[in-house]
Amino acid sequence: MYFWATWCKGCTGELRHLEKLYRKYKAKGFVVLAISMDGPESQAGVKPVVQRDSLTFPVAIDKETRVVKLYNPKHAAPFFVMLRRNRVMRTREGFQVVDRPLIEKEILELLR
Repeated sequence: MYFWATWCKGCTGELRHLEKLYRKYKAKGFVVLAISMDGPESQAGVKPVVQRDSLTFPVAIDKETRVVKLYNPKHAAPFFVMLRRNRVMRTREGFQVVDRPLIEKEILELLR
């Protein structure tokens, strides 16, 4: 799960990177679910981001913050939760371009 918001600049950059990884590894079982934490004042901006970046993985808006409360209680953005068989394996808060190779390595380790 990837928690993000339209007001988070690092989030949208990572969404594009996750799309590349998703296309590369989805046949091996890699799944991305992007959870928008946008409130009523910014939810209208979610769909344009999805369209602009041609995201093909599911994107949901957590209007009632149920999923956020379970997996991201600090409401950090961006926040990446890596699951395997419904078990949290890793979490990652924040995003920097230098993290990209490490994120891909972590994904490959979890797909083994």
